[in-house]
Amino acid sequence: MVKITDAINASNSALVSANEQIEKAEAKIKRANFLLSKTELVRAKETTRLEQLNTQSNQVHQLEAEKKAMLAEIQARLAQIVASNQEELKSQALSRAEENKR
Repeated sequence: MVKITDAINASNSALVSANEQIEKAEAKIKRANFLLSKTELVRAKETTRLEQLNTQSNQVHQLEAEKKAMLAEIQARLAQIVASNQEELKSQALSRAEENKR
């Protein structure tokens, strides 16, 4: 009878120990799931922020390209004005030279 009681007590003790281990494992799993959910939230926020920064970067590059194009256009216009002014000055100089000859 003692052997049966000892076996039952050992079995009950093993079950209690196993239940405690299961409860500890469940608590660890619950904590891991909580941390994972926080990580996913942070990752989603950071992904959104990176997308915003990428959009802003693209906008800056677009503005830089537009400014370069505008500067090139201004330089071309200035070159035309300079050339036109040089031609006008040559024409005026020739006219003066013609007048001075007379």
